[in-house]
Amino acid sequence: GNSIFMVLVIIMSLAATFIPYEQLTIPWLGPIIGMGYLDYFPLIQYISYFLIGAYMSKHKIVYSKYILIFALITNVLFINYLYQNGHFPRRWGVSLCWIIGGYLYVYIYYILSHMMEENIISHVLEFIGKNTLIILVCSNFFVFIGSKYNFVSLNVNKYFFYVIYWIITVGVCMFVAFLKNSLKRRLT
Repeated sequence: GNSIFMVLVIIMSLAATFIPYEQLTIPWLGPIIGMGYLDYFPLIQYISYFLIGAYMSKHKIVYSKYILIFALITNVLFINYLYQNGHFPRRWGVSLCWIIGGYLYVYIYYILSHMMEENIISHVLEFIGKNTLIILVCSNFFVFIGSKYNFVSLNVNKYFFYVIYWIITVGVCMFVAFLKNSLKRRLT
């Protein structure tokens, strides 16, 4: 029934990563299916995260060895791509490997969020969860800057600068989200 339909939708959404993005020229399609010359987070290709999350929430699944095995396999494929090519999979005009590469990390985050008692780490994770959009937009700004200066490429010689760059990126994004929340509280 619904589970089979969900799996089919996920397969179709992942198949959409093979769209020839460079041939798409209608900007309003970007948020839905992506484009080659403009950067978008296309709904169709990323829908698998939402559907898997909705399924797990509906069935009250926190830990599942099958989901973990699936997430591990997709992560191995992602890491193999990095190893074989020396760079991340295509993110703009999103590729299949980019989409599936995050499954394990999202699943680990999900499991940890259920295991945590209320402490500073749980508050930080809650803060990130409540401010996902602003953190995403802010981090994309840094991704674009980093790609211009080649900070986001995987290069062992730049590893130290790469780590520092992402620590600064996360810090600034968290600070911007904190400021937004502070302003929102003052205005209400």
